[in-house]
Amino acid sequence: MVSKICTTAVNPIHTDGSLPSLSGIYDSEYSPMHEVPTEQLLHHLPDRRLISQLNSFACARGVNLYLVGGCVRDLLLKRPIHDLDFALEGDALSFARDFADILGAAFVTLEEQLPTARVVIRESDFTLDFAQFRGESVNEDLRLRDLTINAIGIEVASLAAQPIVRLIDPCNGLSDLRSGKLRFPSEHVVLDDPLRLLRVYRFAAQLGFTIPDETVHLIARHKCLLNQIESTKVPRAAVASERVRDELIKILDTAHAAECFSQMDEIGFLSQILPEIESMRGVRQDDCHHLDLWEQSLLSLEMFEEQSAPAALAAYHREIGDYLDTNLVSGLKRETVLKLALILLNIKEPAANAVGSRGEVPSDKDENVGIEIALHIVKRLRLGGKAAKLMSCLLRHHSHFEEMLKTASCRGRANRLLKAAGEDWLGVLLVSYAELRVWRGDLHTPPKESPAEQVIREIADRYFLEILPMMARERLITGDEIMDALNLKPGPLIGEILEQVEALRFDGKIRTPEEALAAARRILETSNQGGKLKNISDNR
Repeated sequence: MVSKICTTAVNPIHTDGSLPSLSGIYDSEYSPMHEVPTEQLLHHLPDRRLISQLNSFACARGVNLYLVGGCVRDLLLKRPIHDLDFALEGDALSFARDFADILGAAFVTLEEQLPTARVVIRESDFTLDFAQFRGESVNEDLRLRDLTINAIGIEVASLAAQPIVRLIDPCNGLSDLRSGKLRFPSEHVVLDDPLRLLRVYRFAAQLGFTIPDETVHLIARHKCLLNQIESTKVPRAAVASERVRDELIKILDTAHAAECFSQMDEIGFLSQILPEIESMRGVRQDDCHHLDLWEQSLLSLEMFEEQSAPAALAAYHREIGDYLDTNLVSGLKRETVLKLALILLNIKEPAANAVGSRGEVPSDKDENVGIEIALHIVKRLRLGGKAAKLMSCLLRHHSHFEEMLKTASCRGRANRLLKAAGEDWLGVLLVSYAELRVWRGDLHTPPKESPAEQVIREIADRYFLEILPMMARERLITGDEIMDALNLKPGPLIGEILEQVEALRFDGKIRTPEEALAAARRILETSNQGGKLKNISDNR
């Protein structure tokens, strides 16, 4: 789990909120504690030959090249490496373009104002990013990076030729790596790019690092720089919504999003990014429940991260995993949208903040407004149409799960959900299960087979053991057979009859072609009596 926020600050901030100057704090960038065996680093590179090729290319051009940023951090932490970041003093664009030509790789200009380019190795999709120094030296460049743990550099020449490499570490990032702390190199880096305020929590969730008080204070001081509130009185942050979205997705993709959001909420930072959650504060959905709607939503997310599916669905573990891991679009999994939905389940318009019983809140009007607000968030974050469709489905149908528990017929309640939610019936069940655990208070050891779990298992059995095999088989009857038997012309009516026949098959009311034809005849007669048929042929 993400560690709790530290109570003891490292290198405390000044009374005016600024960080102490880093100059002169560290006696030497090349002290023994900053030396690392080369082989230890090269061992974790996907293709160590690239370093040798790069070094030869840089030497031929008289360029001092440095490995920097997150890839150095991950090498030191022995984490998987997916790309490499390099910094150099000269023209990064021409350097990267010429190196791409040598490799036969793809070249992409990422930014021209602060020259940055990407080389993509086509065979593996491995990427190399090259950026020009943002200061006069590599030390100044590193001091301008987002966090001290990402402000460590390695000279490529030493990595390619020396048994020991000396880390270039002007911000003491190695010490923070060892102690697991997330600090900004200076207050300036936050003002330069306010998204770094959110990135701290992303790294806390991904790495399990702590956020010391000095960092928390700085985030609290500048949290308004990431404001997403839409108001004529409060200016929106200059940070693009897509960048905020990407950081939120990375947080939700970890197993610790609930604790991460809780820490952000403690200082009012989460409300700057998702201001709509304020409508849930202080509103209790059940008179006997001690949590307000926001606390329930956050706890539902925690329950999902602890156990996404009940033990009753253990037989479908692989199917559930496949469902959650499916990408709606590149980089956005179904599971990510489910987790976002969990914290928006009870969202409503502020004017609707009234206490009521669970049966009374939300009303249909509140529910529809809540869905509209959630979809507005999806749109603001530019998550896409598929995410919006899934979000709407989850929020619309989860509120009916308790009513489904009271339905006498197992087949009836299963069919109702499967028809209404379509391919995302499983998402509705998983979201409802997390919320159900909060309602009934079984926060640590949920019952293995309570009545609710039985219903969930019955619905899953109905789909996987009956509906899915049925869908794999051919229709009981075709449109041509209906036209021949009932003397009908081609037209929309044939599709309507087929749809109703399939619905009867779905409900288990018909099983053979003969029963399907008889059902089609009854459907036609009923429609004919109602005067709705327009395409019956008297001449066939």
